[in-house]
Parts: sequence; C-alpha cells; structure tokens
Amino acid sequence: MTSSDNLVSIEQAAKYLGVHWQTVRRHIKTKKLPIVKIGRAIRIRQTDLETFVKGQVPHGHIHEIEIRFVTKNRRKIESNLIKMGAKLVTSAQDILDELQLGVVAEKSQARRVLADTKEEARVLEFLSHQPLHIDKLAKLTKLDTPVLSSCLVLMEMKGKVKDLGGMNYVIYK
Repeated sequence: MTSSDNLVSIEQAAKYLGVHWQTVRRHIKTKKLPIVKIGRAIRIRQTDLETFVKGQVPHGHIHEIEIRFVTKNRRKIESNLIKMGAKLVTSAQDILDELQLGVVAEKSQARRVLADTKEEARVLEFLSHQPLHIDKLAKLTKLDTPVLSSCLVLMEMKGKVKDLGGMNYVIYK
C-alpha cells in the first residue's frame, strides 16, 4: 500500500457506489471487493473501488435499485422504475393479474381427472387436494390394500395422483 492510496470506510464506499452499506459488506464477503484491515477497522482503497465499478455490468443490462432504505429521491426512483417497465402493485390481485395466475387456476379447475378403471374411479371419489392416508383411503374405498396400493402407483405414474410422503395422497392435476 502506497501513501497515495486513499482509504474509505464502508459507508463512504456505499455512498460512492450509490448502494446501501450492507450491499458493500455483501460484496466484501463474496470477495468481489478487496479490503484493507487496520486493526479492527475495515477500509477500502479508492483505486479498488474504482476498479470494482469498472468491472461491473453496464447499467443498460441490469437495473438494480434499492428502495428499502431510500427516502430522499423516492418519487424520482418510482418514476424511473415505471419507465423501466415496473408495474404498480396495490393489491395481491394486481400480481395475479400480471402473472395471469387466475387463468391457470380456472384451467386447472376445468381439468378433471378421469378414471381408467373402476378401482381408479373409487379412489377418485374420495381423493381431493387435501392429503389422505392410504389406510383411511382403503377404509373409504373398501378396496384391498394390495389392489389400492397398485392402483395408486399406476395413477401416480399417469400423473393423476401424487404421494406427498408418509403414504399420503392427493389429486395431482
């Protein structure tokens, strides 16, 4: 280290980079940003900081803005996020609409599991999206345990039911 190297604190480095100080600590921990220890104090060389900035992906490729600690330029940041394509979320329904999860839920309700055999039909009468143990299913369907077990294995291979572990089954589709 030469006397011309300027050392900055983590907070100063965060201000220089325009990120939260915890982000700087994360870069230090992942060894992306070299440090100098002076006793217990951690400092960063100004030259290392500049090298770190030059080594980053150009701003046109990644847009990362930390809002959780920003209070001063909130309106400006929000307008920039919207310009970059962010959507305004005021309720959970906004997220479902954007991801079109409502359509998926409607399609999955419309899709019923059809039985190929009479044993499958009896199993499907009692099986739902709530887990049901094979012993309880055997009592409800009045099928022999080996018949029920083989039926469930075949139905699982066909993608009709799912074993959640512990011999608990649910309708898969």
